[in-house]
Amino acid sequence: MDRTLFIVKYLFASLGLIFICVGLWQYFETNALINRAYSTKGVVIDLIRGASSESSSGNYKPVVRFKTERGEEIEFVSGLGTSPPLFDRGEIVTIFYQPDSPENAKIDEFWSLWFFSVLSGGMGIISFSVGGGMILFSSLGKKREERLRREGTRIQAKFNGVELNRRLRVNNRSPYRITCQWQDPVSSKLHIFKSENLWFDPTDFVKTKTITVFIDMKNPKKYYVDVSFLPETVT
Repeated sequence: MDRTLFIVKYLFASLGLIFICVGLWQYFETNALINRAYSTKGVVIDLIRGASSESSSGNYKPVVRFKTERGEEIEFVSGLGTSPPLFDRGEIVTIFYQPDSPENAKIDEFWSLWFFSVLSGGMGIISFSVGGGMILFSSLGKKREERLRREGTRIQAKFNGVELNRRLRVNNRSPYRITCQWQDPVSSKLHIFKSENLWFDPTDFVKTKTITVFIDMKNPKKYYVDVSFLPETVT
């Protein structure tokens, strides 16, 4: 299961970077088109349904007719379909086109120009945030563990049992956590500790009544339950 999580977090992060790169590429391509292109007026002569034409809620793509600076009459279909349509039949719109490929013209409207850049970039940011967040959380957890092992106070907490962490599910499975408790001899406060997530039931491997915990005495909420006594899992 650890291997599955490892794959998932790096897959999300990698896909996020790919989508972000695609979004940036589309942005620069569109921006270059606008900077190099000719601008003129066109008229929406028709609205055609997209792939979901069987449905009454299908997306409508505008068909635009315009004349180039050479006097050529060009018709093109916008790549973006919406429901309801963004334009009406007979509406005058501003367009950008390249003289050598006027059939690839674009309507000067935000979503017509930038929709795919925003879509790819948005998907990339979300995916990278999920994967990157998982990687960062794992990295910070390891650093905290190392710091507590090095600087924390080593105590022996009473073993309470093993619980399922039902807040987390991967492949319809929830991980296990070892729980233990310790009463501070100075303040008499009772502290409950929970181990990291374990993807196997560790009950049979707990042979003692106490579990080693490394704790920050200045802030007891910062602790690490030592599970190094458990066998290493092979996946």
